[in-house]
Amino acid sequence: MAYVLARRILDDFLQWKQIFDENADSLKLNGCLGEPQVFVSEIELGSGPEKKKKFDLTLIFEWDSLDKAKQFFNPNVNTNLEKIMVSKLLNAKSEKSFTFFEKGSEASMETKLEDEVKKRLQQIDMKRSLEISQAIKNADGLCARITGLLKHLNSVTLPAQFTGASVSAQEYDRRLVLYAEKGTATRIKLSLEEKQIPYGVFLVDIEAGGADDLKNESARSLLPILKDGDVIVHELGAILEYLEITYPQNQMLYFADRSLRAKALTRFHEVQAFAIQTNEFCRFVASLTERSEAISVAQTGPAAKNFYDGLRTYEKYLTPITGAKDPDFVAGDKITLGDFGLYVCVAAANSLLQSLDIRAIEEKYPRVWKHYKRIAARPCVMKIIAE
Repeated sequence: MAYVLARRILDDFLQWKQIFDENADSLKLNGCLGEPQVFVSEIELGSGPEKKKKFDLTLIFEWDSLDKAKQFFNPNVNTNLEKIMVSKLLNAKSEKSFTFFEKGSEASMETKLEDEVKKRLQQIDMKRSLEISQAIKNADGLCARITGLLKHLNSVTLPAQFTGASVSAQEYDRRLVLYAEKGTATRIKLSLEEKQIPYGVFLVDIEAGGADDLKNESARSLLPILKDGDVIVHELGAILEYLEITYPQNQMLYFADRSLRAKALTRFHEVQAFAIQTNEFCRFVASLTERSEAISVAQTGPAAKNFYDGLRTYEKYLTPITGAKDPDFVAGDKITLGDFGLYVCVAAANSLLQSLDIRAIEEKYPRVWKHYKRIAARPCVMKIIAE
C-alpha cells in the first residue's frame, strides 16, 4: 500500500476538477484505490491591484503499490499524464512534483504527512512570509473591528427574533446569536435549523441607521458574525465548520465514515468556489439594463459559461454509477453542507433566470433541478423561506 501527496495553487478549481473527474477511470485502472482525498481552500495572493484569487489544492491518493504509483506519475513513462493531471493547472511537470511514501503504521503515515507539510511550509519564499505577517496584523485589526461592531449593535437593541420563546437580557448573553443583514447568511440559518439548535438572529440594517462606520462596505464585509456565549466566529465557512464541530448532532461534514467525510469536505469546499462564480454571474447579469442584452449574456457570456460549467459538474455528481440508484445528495445518501450550498446557488440563479424567461437549469440540468426541489422541500428550508 502506498500514498501519493500533491499540493498546488490553481487559478480555476472547478475547471481543473472537471477535467480531473473525466480521467478518474485512468487512475483506478492503474492502481488508485478508491477516490482521492481532495482538500481546497480559497486564498488571495499579491496586494493592491495585483491581488488575485487562487485555490490552494491538496490531493492524497492511495495506491496499491509504490512502484505502480511512481510509474503512473512519471511523465517519462506515462505520456498521458499531462492530460490526466492537467499539468498547466497542477504543475505536474515531473515525478518530483509528487511525494511518495509507503504505508507503515497509521502513526507512521501521519508523521510523514506532518513532516511533508512542514517541509512545504519551509519552502515558502520571503514574499509569501511577509504576506502572512501582514495577514496576522490585519487579523488583529479585524478582531478589534468585530468587537467594536458587536458592542455598538448590542447597545442598540436585543436581537429582532429568536427561535422559540423570547429571551431576557440576562439569557441573551448565554444564547447563540447570528448577526447578519436581512436576506443573507441563508446557509448558516439552514445549518442551525437542520441541527435544531436554538439561536437568535440580529438583523443588521446598515443603510437605515446606527453608527456612521456601519454605513460602508467595510462594515458589511464583517458580516455574518456568530456569537456563542463568549466565543465570536466571523466568516461564512468558519461559522459552518464551527457549528459542525461544536454541535455534532445531525452531522453534515465530519462523518465517522472516512470515505463519506472526505466526500463531504470536498463538496463543501467546492461549493465555496461555485458560490463565487454564481454571485459573479448573478451580479453581472443583474447589472445590465437592456433586457435583450441580459438574456444573451445570461446564456452565452463568460460569467454564464463558468456558472454552467459548475452546474455540469454537479449534474455528474448526481448521476448514479451503473446499476446503482440515483444519489439523493451531492456526496451520496447523506445530506451535507454541500447540498445546502448548491441549493442556495441554484435558488439565486434560478430566480434571476426566470425573471428573464430562461429555464436553463430546469431543462438542461434535470438532476440538479431535482436536487434543488428535494432540498427545497426540507422543513428547515421551508421555514427559512417563509420568514
